[in-house]
Amino acid sequence: MIETGLESSVVNPRLPLSALSCLFSCCLAAAPLSLQEDADTITIMGPSAPVLTYHKAEMPPPEGATELYRRSGFIHPLHAPNGDVVTSFKMAQMKC
Repeated sequence: MIETGLESSVVNPRLPLSALSCLFSCCLAAAPLSLQEDADTITIMGPSAPVLTYHKAEMPPPEGATELYRRSGFIHPLHAPNGDVVTSFKMAQMKC
């Protein structure tokens, strides 16, 4: 188990905090993690930079897009150990 300094709890029935922490155990085994939460997102922070942001609130589709593009429950950005963003989020550029 990874020591995060956080209470072990479920932030979403589909996405336990412990599961997110385990994703980065190999890269951040010695680094403390912290959690920042607001009404729309949960961000897991490493010692000097964010690791990932989980979007828990529903986001409306881009202007002119169909309601099929309304969504929630996704991770972006996800950062590599060197800080590069390894996920893509281009909803605004989608042609509907």
